[in-house]
Amino acid sequence: MARYVRYLGVVVPAGIVGVSLLLAATTPSLVSAQSPSLAATTPSQLLGDVLGASPQPLVGTVAETASLLPSGLALGSTPLSSISPFLSGSQTFNIWRGSSNEYRIQYTSATSEIDYYDNSTQAWLWNSASQTATQLSVPSATSTTTYQDPQLLADQIISNLSTYSNVTLGANTFVGGVPAYDLKIVPTQNQSTITRVDIFVDSHYDQVLGVSLYTQGQSTPTFSLQYQTISFTSPSASTFNFTPPSTATVKTLSSTTSSTSTMSTTFSSLSSQAQKIGSGWEVVHVLPKGSYQDLINSVPSAYLSEVSMITAIETPVAAPQGASEAISTPMVNVLILPDGRVLYGTVQQAVLLSDASLLGD
Repeated sequence: MARYVRYLGVVVPAGIVGVSLLLAATTPSLVSAQSPSLAATTPSQLLGDVLGASPQPLVGTVAETASLLPSGLALGSTPLSSISPFLSGSQTFNIWRGSSNEYRIQYTSATSEIDYYDNSTQAWLWNSASQTATQLSVPSATSTTTYQDPQLLADQIISNLSTYSNVTLGANTFVGGVPAYDLKIVPTQNQSTITRVDIFVDSHYDQVLGVSLYTQGQSTPTFSLQYQTISFTSPSASTFNFTPPSTATVKTLSSTTSSTSTMSTTFSSLSSQAQKIGSGWEVVHVLPKGSYQDLINSVPSAYLSEVSMITAIETPVAAPQGASEAISTPMVNVLILPDGRVLYGTVQQAVLLSDASLLGD
């Protein structure tokens, strides 16, 4: 069976420009100190088991924790305050997965509830605060929203990066009350901002129960997503069905105008033209000339104050092309050249400057 890939829409407003588009959020480690006795395996066997596992129906709670914002950038008093906890803080989601590609994710804050429903025929995004129900086609939901399950993140890391890593097994443990292996992936390339990834794998179904990413100088995860509780049981079919309340404003994906739609479209278009330098953990993406100004121009007026905040934390650097600007975050670094080319990656700033020398004028 193919790996299940459904998504939860988490819209990142435009003021973060290229930086927040590169960041996805997440998780506190809830691993027990006990070590269960599990069947013997090897790192290579477990890597294959994760990629080959069939998705299982489940009911669970996922904890998310992130420390992804640049130093000195606070969003608490801005229009972006609602997404600040996803980039710097901790959140909890309830998750239901069905046996036939159904999915539901529920996020509840002090003031609202956001639900994503997908019964494999229809997909809806419900926001109780705005009383807005947005209907998504299932293919559109897959291509335009952000996944909140550790399985996909683990698949991407294993598929794309394990060959550039030392892979070992840590001590067996419990995650969400389930016995699990601890698969430790350490980059062999030493110029990435990421120093280690822990992938916690269910010992019975080979499902990924958690992913924690560590960055330079950090003893706790900078980016992590992990089940607090999980039960491999099939939810009721009604769990995945949604009917908008009579008082709701109903939209469709094609007619919905979000604060980030223009900027997201611009970034997607520029990304499709991006050049890649390097490999593995040290891949650097290079957006074409004029990209930075194109991104700035795509920011809605309501978020121009956030653009000013980003500009304020830019650091002048000397690139081969001339005076440039750098933006540093715990995981992603960005270099903006005078001609508007943007280099970014999970690499040290020195890598971006070195790669800029390969581009020419």
